[in-house]
Amino acid sequence: MAIDRIGRGSAPPPPKPATEAEKPRGAEAPRAFELHAGAPLAAPVAPAAPSAASPLERLRRGEVDLDGYLDLKVEEATVHLRGLRSAEIEGIRAALRDHVSTDPALAELVRRATDQVPRAKE
Repeated sequence: MAIDRIGRGSAPPPPKPATEAEKPRGAEAPRAFELHAGAPLAAPVAPAAPSAASPLERLRRGEVDLDGYLDLKVEEATVHLRGLRSAEIEGIRAALRDHVSTDPALAELVRRATDQVPRAKE
């Protein structure tokens, strides 16, 4: 299998540019972008609301303790479950919060992020 045309001769020459007489009739140079007077402009953009601080930033600033941080993270992880009944959501949140505190791998991730070891919520 030849890769670099080794042993096959030289590459074919590049095609010659077409002259004006050889160009097809439909080929025209593209037109420049034009803005017509009275054309509607885009709606003005509203300024973005200041982004809320992440749970980790709030923990580092002392706004929440470790339990509050974990509750915020569980809330963040379950926000997509809004369609469920509130009792179901609370059960899922409680199980998730307990799992974060008792699973050694998850507890280690929390320790690395926060320098604190989570305890099971009572």
